Amino acid sequence: MKVLHILNSNKYSGAENVVITIIKNMPQNFECCYLSCSGPIEKTLLENGIRFKLVDKLSINAIKRVVKEFSPDIIHAHDFKASVLASKIKFKGVLISHIHNNNPFMRTWNLKSFLYFTCIKKFKYILGVSNSILTECVYNEKMSAKFENIGNPIDIDSLNSLYEKKQKIYDIIFVGRLSEQKDPLRFINIIKQIQEQNKQIKVVMIGDGELMPDVLREINKYNLNNVIEVLGFKDNPFEYILKSKIMFMTSKWEGFGLVVVEALSMHVPVACTRVGGMPELISEKSGQVCDDDKDFIDFYNKLQDDLNYEAYSEGAFLQALKLGNIKEYIKKLTDFVYPNV
Repeated sequence: MKVLHILNSNKYSGAENVVITIIKNMPQNFECCYLSCSGPIEKTLLENGIRFKLVDKLSINAIKRVVKEFSPDIIHAHDFKASVLASKIKFKGVLISHIHNNNPFMRTWNLKSFLYFTCIKKFKYILGVSNSILTECVYNEKMSAKFENIGNPIDIDSLNSLYEKKQKIYDIIFVGRLSEQKDPLRFINIIKQIQEQNKQIKVVMIGDGELMPDVLREINKYNLNNVIEVLGFKDNPFEYILKSKIMFMTSKWEGFGLVVVEALSMHVPVACTRVGGMPELISEKSGQVCDDDKDFIDFYNKLQDDLNYEAYSEGAFLQALKLGNIKEYIKKLTDFVYPNV
């Protein structure tokens, strides 16, 4: 059986990680191809031995060309734009829409949400990474018959193989796109409040995006240049997670929050906002779900005690073990979502 995965992105991030994990763990009787825009993602695909087709711009015609060449039985389109574009071609196989991000535009009627609404009838299934994608959608009743909360594939054995005990250089790490969704400006403001109490704090931010100029300006405004290192996009953020004591996730919205699990698997406790699927990933002994800035600050202060930190570090890994689901996830895809082979 041949599956074409379609993404609109050209860089390696959460959804791209999920698709690569799916492809690498599919049974041998599945042949997969990854279609997306040209860019840095090519390096990651080559390193992982993934068959791919890259185009300058994802469009209806580009999808048509690749479908004609690859002849898939299933089109597995990831996120909104890829799903909408894929629904516009004539295709006799099964079309699946997989939503990784609980985007706020789906909470109200607008041009984007209406466009996706008109495509629903074309999808065999709509997969989501958390129930919030369905419950917060303005037309959730229309989606519910086709919606399946499939979560994310989590290969703890693979993640744990990357773990090694390293010296903690950073007190706090931020990993994510510098965009409104991840709210890096709030993160900086929280660090400013912590730094007023602890002048020795050391912080690192991994990621790039449209808010980079604003991030640099805010850091300069608060005189935090010697406190926060902004390292931009990194192919491998894991080495920086390993060197950090705590991760802060200040997202305004999320689908799942895969980087939370990655941090937990590396024994790094996580403080996150109460959005999307993230609260379901955090246990009382592995991190903190935060409702305001004070919760982030209190969690940081709590973990300054060495015994507390060791307990939460161990709790993080134990929680990650509970979240491992790669075998069950792939079985659900092959036995339920995809037609039987």
